[in-house]
Amino acid sequence: METIAVYWEPVIKTYGIVERTGLRMLSATLAAKGDSQAERSLDRLVQGRGELVLILAGTVRDGHRRVHLVVSGAVENQGGTAPTQAGSAKKVGTLTETAVDLIFLQGPHYGDRYGILETAFRALLSAGVSPLAASCCGSCIYLVLPPGMTPPARGALSEVFVVPGFEESKKGR
Repeated sequence: METIAVYWEPVIKTYGIVERTGLRMLSATLAAKGDSQAERSLDRLVQGRGELVLILAGTVRDGHRRVHLVVSGAVENQGGTAPTQAGSAKKVGTLTETAVDLIFLQGPHYGDRYGILETAFRALLSAGVSPLAASCCGSCIYLVLPPGMTPPARGALSEVFVVPGFEESKKGR
């Protein structure tokens, strides 16, 4: 007999909602697994492009790997106009650069609980915010957003995630 415990709360506790704006996402499809050229390509993606903030990667068709690197700094202007609108991107060789923002939450036992990311997505979508990418790692949820969408995202997430004690301290002011 197996016992499964499920923990649910109407407003999810978080240690905070953190925003990073003015970032860019570098995306590329790398050669099949085990190809040392793919590793060198990944290294070249980051070199000289700013602080590495987040890596998202997965295997796609034919064993190729799709890699997204979120780095600090605005999309570089390399002879053209850098994208500034939400969801706009430009190709730089085999590399696509997209202007993005990032918002992330850290909370107690997020990795062991069902529905945390679904709650975040439901709140964002109801506020008209469509994440470009998401990643969950242990106690963190990372949401890559189009530029300028962190204010409505923060507002929507604040409706379903709360920092314990913070609301009470605001009432006392």
